[in-house]
Amino acid sequence: MKATEHVPVRVPEAGRQARALAVRMSVLFASGIVILSGCATGPFRPVIKTSAARVADQLVPFASCGDALRNLQAAASNAVTAGFAAASRSPGAAGVPAVPGSPAGQAAPAGAAGESRGAAGQAGAGSSAGAAAAEGMAAPGAYSGTNTATAGVDEPDLVKTDGRRIVTVIGGVLRVVDARTMQLTGVLDLSPWEGPDGAAPVNLLLAGDHALVLIGRGDPLPGAPLPEVAPGTDSPSAQITGPELVLIDLSAGRPRVLSEYTIDGALVDARQVGSVVRVVIHSAPRVYLPAGDGLSGQDSLTADRAVIDHAPLSAWLPRYTVTAGHLRRTGRVDCVAVSHPAAVSYSGTSMITMLTFDLNAGSLGDGLPVTVVADGDTVYSSGASLYIASDRQWSTPQDPGTVTTPAGRDAQPAAIMARQYAALYKFGVAGPGRPVYEASGTVPGWLLGSAGTAQYALSEWDGALRVATTTGLFGWSGPPPRSAVYVLEQVGARLVIVGKVGGLGLGDQIYAVRFAGPVGYVVTYRAVDPLYTLDLSDPAQPRVVGELQLSGYSAYLDPIDMSHVIGIGQATNAAGHIEGTQISLFDTSDFAAPVRTAVFRLPFGHSEAEIDPHALLYWPAAGLLVMPALLPDPAATPAGTALPSADNVPTPVSAALVLHVSDHSITEAGLITHPAVPGDPAGGQIRRSLVIGGDLWTMSDQGLKANDLMTLAPLGWVPF
Repeated sequence: MKATEHVPVRVPEAGRQARALAVRMSVLFASGIVILSGCATGPFRPVIKTSAARVADQLVPFASCGDALRNLQAAASNAVTAGFAAASRSPGAAGVPAVPGSPAGQAAPAGAAGESRGAAGQAGAGSSAGAAAAEGMAAPGAYSGTNTATAGVDEPDLVKTDGRRIVTVIGGVLRVVDARTMQLTGVLDLSPWEGPDGAAPVNLLLAGDHALVLIGRGDPLPGAPLPEVAPGTDSPSAQITGPELVLIDLSAGRPRVLSEYTIDGALVDARQVGSVVRVVIHSAPRVYLPAGDGLSGQDSLTADRAVIDHAPLSAWLPRYTVTAGHLRRTGRVDCVAVSHPAAVSYSGTSMITMLTFDLNAGSLGDGLPVTVVADGDTVYSSGASLYIASDRQWSTPQDPGTVTTPAGRDAQPAAIMARQYAALYKFGVAGPGRPVYEASGTVPGWLLGSAGTAQYALSEWDGALRVATTTGLFGWSGPPPRSAVYVLEQVGARLVIVGKVGGLGLGDQIYAVRFAGPVGYVVTYRAVDPLYTLDLSDPAQPRVVGELQLSGYSAYLDPIDMSHVIGIGQATNAAGHIEGTQISLFDTSDFAAPVRTAVFRLPFGHSEAEIDPHALLYWPAAGLLVMPALLPDPAATPAGTALPSADNVPTPVSAALVLHVSDHSITEAGLITHPAVPGDPAGGQIRRSLVIGGDLWTMSDQGLKANDLMTLAPLGWVPF
């Protein structure tokens, strides 16, 4: 790195993929993460944090803005010092274990799943699917919503419907389709907000005639080019770089932008109840440390601390810009709206801001920001409460001197991994106004899954929070992985563990979790797939009731009624190698002895629903399960295997797999395909499906297709 380059004090963009990056940088510190290169001779490799005492303590407001500045400067300075000490003790990260992965050829963990929506959780707010269930058809006004963790709590996704229109955001364009006429009625180019490369993830929420488009632009990932440095300064230009929120009016023929909102940081997630949306932002102080500048050792540390000591409070407080019509206003989070851990020590290098917007309003306003000095990457909402979880799987010890390394060459990983934990922050969001911080706590272990499934490891029921975690990883010496479900209750401003059920799949990792009121389902996996049924009715005495040993694994669990659960995952052979998508039907009517009554396999197939539950549609009125499936070219399929209906489907095959699900069987109803794109195997890949009345709609980047819900006969095609 050139001596003239500067490195920001910031956190990686929210998401598990950012944690395992090996990047050579001068100094990059974040809450729980410290990255240094200095005189290092090798790439940084993250290790497991050992001190759980540094996070998830009670949050308290700063006494004043001056108090906020003094505390944040001191916390950040201490974090840099601790990182310098860590690098000095372990130059070049020598002897530090690399990030573990699954053994070669074996399945990687794909899910940890939460609160059951029940059989009707995908029905629209005004749907009447139950009235037509006897005939197996959807009622004329019935429509499906996004598959979410909690009934009544919507989540951002690529497509939304209110039963009259379908709104999509894909390929950098917002489109509105009239569901009755099957005609495209409105288009809005999103490229002005997406950025020049169009790579920013885009999702949307819908309320009445207004749509909120969330564009996940944020701070650059480690190693990405930094913003231009303003002349004569040591910091980047004043432009706000962060997620874009765009409020759009759909009442007219052409979608019209009503308001825009930009804030420093990166988009974590959002949740919607009624017309009120809560948006969670992850940010870091805009403090730029000199990347060497010819200094080394203690002199470099002294220079870094001097920069922090002279940084103003404004460097920590997220800035925002809101535009409504021709009016543009800028501001920043007020220091009185910021809380910090009451613990003596915290890093001061990461902030979580929760914004609140009413989509029925004509403008986004200032978002009523509430900020805490904390880290977070997973959002779960029960409706009345919203939880932010900070998963410390890849955190670096802030004080390596506290680690006791037993004798033996392979003992260090076990010692380092001994105190993995997840931090939890609870906010009250029952009212439409500003959220209220209520409590925080920690649980041992770490959440599993992709960004789309991690929230399913959390569930609130009858005032208690249930959290499923695994401690330990495959491929590490020391204690084998072990999993547990913890039950926490709020005592004052703390979330306190009141119950625990452990011993779930010793040597396995959790692959899927689902909670449904007083019961829970947990899937662990390494070579076989135990499905555990849990009785959680007594928070102080949670217990395992039943266990079922199976081959393969489920990455997502969906309780479709009181006694049946669908599992979406992968079939595996005796060596643990994946063999294709597997859909299982479990009968849990005898909770002590669950059985798999049916299984459907797609040899060598994959589905987005395994890692993103938004891709799954279950329509109880017709007993239909719809999910995207990516099937291999039959010419590349090993001899002796077969693909369902492969002789009638173009290859490579991207299709919506439609299945009939009864109490004891899963049968194929058919495959729905979209026009393929020549030379582009990913083109035309079906991503989502939804029901409106008697029509089954599927969406790809090429368009929307309507089929008859019962016969799957084609009804219409809306090209994009």
